[in-house]
Amino acid sequence: MSNEKSFTCNPSIKVQEANVRLASALYEGSKAAFYPKVDFEVAGTVGHDIDGLDGRKESTSALLKLRYNLYNKGADMLNKEKYAILMIKEKETLGTLERDLKESVKFSWESYESTQKRIAFLKEHRDFSKETLTAYQQEFAIGKRDLINLLDAEGEYYSARQALAEAEATLMYARYRLLDNMGVITDYFETSFAQMYDVQSCSHRSVSF
Repeated sequence: MSNEKSFTCNPSIKVQEANVRLASALYEGSKAAFYPKVDFEVAGTVGHDIDGLDGRKESTSALLKLRYNLYNKGADMLNKEKYAILMIKEKETLGTLERDLKESVKFSWESYESTQKRIAFLKEHRDFSKETLTAYQQEFAIGKRDLINLLDAEGEYYSARQALAEAEATLMYARYRLLDNMGVITDYFETSFAQMYDVQSCSHRSVSF
């Protein structure tokens, strides 16, 4: 789902798709120089008493003219080749963006899933460390634990809390990377703009290779 959304809505992909469409249109337009210009001419005449004959005489003629610009073929060919190279370059750039985006989505999603599992373990470890610290504090108060044990328990609890906080930050970063890849990160900052972008820009792609 995230890959499909990424290719549909990612702004960089959308911009590059527009570049491909423009380059393709320029290339197709450059072909027009090799086609003949067509003119269709129609003429008619009306006369009376022509060639010594009495009465009205009418004639109509039609002429189809094909015109080629033979003097500009070299420049037209260079122009066509230029736009062909541009079209290929833009398609290659789009392909590179898509591959990079796919890899980024894969990495972010794997990071998101693995961090979620890690957080579940870290929460259990934090809770266990908290219980251990509480028990050591009570035992220290009645002389059943020495200070070094209490300090070790406090250090373990602090480390557990720190590890959990770091994992939660990593999870948030992975989530934002996924949203950015999908082009919908603005949902979390500007809802109206995000909805407008999603409706206007997140249409199915139409670039062919």
